[in-house]
Amino acid sequence: MNNYEFLDLFLEGNNVYVYFLSLLLSATIYILVFRGYIKSIFDPLFTAVVFSSLGAAIVLFLLFTQTISNSLFINYLLTQVAYFWGVFRFKNTENQIEPRCVPQNFAQINHCYYFFCGITIVCHLLTYQLRGIPLLMDSRLEAFIGGTGLGIFSRVMDVSILCSLLCYFFLAANNEQAKVTLLHHFLLLVLITFLVLSGSKSAFLSLPFALFCMTRFYPTLKSHLRNKFPFSILQNKYLLLSIGIGISLIILSVQKKQTPLTPLEELAYRLMLSGDVYYMSYTNDVYKVLGGGNGFIALFQDFLGFFRIYSWDNITEVIGVELTKYHHGGELLWGPNSRHNIFGLIYFDYYGAIIFSLLLGILVGFVRNKLLSFQYNNIFMFLLYSLLYIKIVIMETDPMLAFSYLTNVLFVFPFLFFLFLIYNEMRGEKLVDPIVSHGEQ
Repeated sequence: MNNYEFLDLFLEGNNVYVYFLSLLLSATIYILVFRGYIKSIFDPLFTAVVFSSLGAAIVLFLLFTQTISNSLFINYLLTQVAYFWGVFRFKNTENQIEPRCVPQNFAQINHCYYFFCGITIVCHLLTYQLRGIPLLMDSRLEAFIGGTGLGIFSRVMDVSILCSLLCYFFLAANNEQAKVTLLHHFLLLVLITFLVLSGSKSAFLSLPFALFCMTRFYPTLKSHLRNKFPFSILQNKYLLLSIGIGISLIILSVQKKQTPLTPLEELAYRLMLSGDVYYMSYTNDVYKVLGGGNGFIALFQDFLGFFRIYSWDNITEVIGVELTKYHHGGELLWGPNSRHNIFGLIYFDYYGAIIFSLLLGILVGFVRNKLLSFQYNNIFMFLLYSLLYIKIVIMETDPMLAFSYLTNVLFVFPFLFFLFLIYNEMRGEKLVDPIVSHGEQ
C-alpha cells in the first residue's frame, strides 16, 4: 500500500473516525505506560514516545480496517512490548543516582564552547559555499551525497552543534561565575540559524534536548535557571512549542512542492503519516520482498562504510528508500523510517524480531539510566552522555539511523575533543581536568 492508497483508505466511509479512535486508544495506552517515567516534555524519550504512539495508531487503524493480518499485528505488539520492557530495564537505577557537583573550570568550558562553535561555523559555511543551503534544496540530503567527500562535514556538524549548545547552556546556567557575554548569545543565534537552514523540521528540538540533558547530568543546576536568560524562554513549554511549530511551518513553506496543502495542513499530514512504514510494508506482505543479506551488516552499514570495511556499493539499501522505490518507482532519496519492528521482521524473521527489539530497548535503557549512574564528572563525560542519549532514543523509530548517529558520537566526537585538548594545550592552558576520573570533584 503506497501513500495514495492509504489516503484513499483513510477517506473511505467512516474510516476517518476509525483513525481518530485508533489515535485516541494509542495515546491513552502510552500515557498510562509512561506517565510516571517521563517527567518532562523536553526529554528526548518523550518525542520518541510521541512518534511511537503515532505509529501505533497507524497499526491499529490497519487492524480495524482489516488491512493487515492478526499474525503481523501480534508481532508488532510483541516487538513493542519487548522494546519498551528493555527501556524500563534499568528504571530503578535512576532513583539511586547521587547528584554530581558542578565542575568549576569555567574558563576551559568557555574555550570548549568557542572551539565547537568555530568548527560548526566553518563546516556550515563551507557546505553552503560548495553545495548550497539544504533548506533550499529539493532534498536536504543532497548536500552530502554524490561522492564529494562532504559527508564528513555532516558528521562533524551533527556532533559539534550539539556540543556547542550543551556548553552554552552550562555556561549560561552558571552565569555568575562563567561571565556569559553578548558574544555567547550572538553565537547561540548563529547556531539556531544553522538549525533552521538545515531544512530539518525537527532540528529545533536540539535546544530543549540539550537543556534537558544538562539538567539531567547536573540536576543541581535546575535551581540556577529561574528567571535567567535564555532559560526563562526555554522553560516556557507553550512558548517553545509555538516557536517550534512556527519554525516547522516556515521550513515547510520554503520547501513547498506541488501540493494543494497549506503548511499547517502538511505538518498535520506528516505527523499522521509518521507510521507510514507500517502500511507500506505490512500490507500485502511487502516486507517479505525487501532487504536480503546480513542484518548486522545492514544495521552497522554506516560504521562499515565510514571505515571502508565494506564498500558503499556492496551495502544493502536503506529500507525506507527501498520501500519508496517499490511503491512509487524512480530514484528517490527519501523514504519512511525503518522502525525496529520492520527491520527485525525483514532481517531476523518473526521471532528473531522480538529478540532484536528487546536488545535495542535494553541498550536505550542502559544509556538513559545505567550510564548516568557512573559517577564520572567532567565536561567530556557530560558531552558524551548527552550526545549518546539524544541520539540513541531514535532507535525506536529508525535503528539504522540511530547506529549511524552513534558512529558519529563514538568516533567523530572523541576525535574533535582530542583536537580541543591540543588547542587548549597550545594556548598554554592546563588540560581539561579531569579527563577521565570519577567521584565528586
